[in-house]
Amino acid sequence: MAAELTAPPSFTASQIAPGDTLALAIPVSEYTQSVETRIRFVDDPDPGAGSGWSLRAETVGDEVVQLPLEDTDLAPGVYFADYIALSGDNSEKDTFYWDSDVTMPYVLNVIQGGDGGPSCRSDIPIPTFEVVGD
Repeated sequence: MAAELTAPPSFTASQIAPGDTLALAIPVSEYTQSVETRIRFVDDPDPGAGSGWSLRAETVGDEVVQLPLEDTDLAPGVYFADYIALSGDNSEKDTFYWDSDVTMPYVLNVIQGGDGGPSCRSDIPIPTFEVVGD
């Protein structure tokens, strides 16, 4: 079986003030061994591959993996997880969720079985949060 989401991922709050604590909660199947994600600012002036920041954690599977954001002293605006990779015990059991079109409503695309697998659009909403000004 493949590493996959068991429910939509979400941030622990939809709005925070700069510096508030926040984590990304990712519910994973029993076949998931690791989780990796990238968080980006919607209005990033340079949204290339190096933008945003990555979070990673190992898992025993069949749990909600909490990925805390260590630095939330962020500029006001909307942030989102544009990439979530779930790894299983071999690449054929990996599942990748990503946003290929940053427009509303945000939904994730899915590739199962590594880079060569089929891609499809899902109904899984992209996790977002907003940093509100002081």
